[in-house]
Amino acid sequence: MAFATFAACILSFWFLARGCIQLTPDAHLIDTVITNEERAMAGIGPYLVGVAFWIFIGAVAVAGIVTDYKRRRGSVDVIRMAIEKGQQLDPALIES
Repeated sequence: MAFATFAACILSFWFLARGCIQLTPDAHLIDTVITNEERAMAGIGPYLVGVAFWIFIGAVAVAGIVTDYKRRRGSVDVIRMAIEKGQQLDPALIES
């Protein structure tokens, strides 16, 4: 019994020293080695689609805000120019 424990201990140290549990080098799948970079980039596609979607939504929102600002600014400029020239303004025009 002691010999079996000793043999198991020696074998486990031998495997740990080799860094591999395969008995022969032919047992490895050498052509299917995946590096950490490949593994990290493998599932990035859906995330890029999500990021692109939210960038698009943000751009549309900013474009809407800018368009609304320019429209309001244009109407204020027309009213300001009319007041500067001394024209009479309808109160309904000022309200809108």
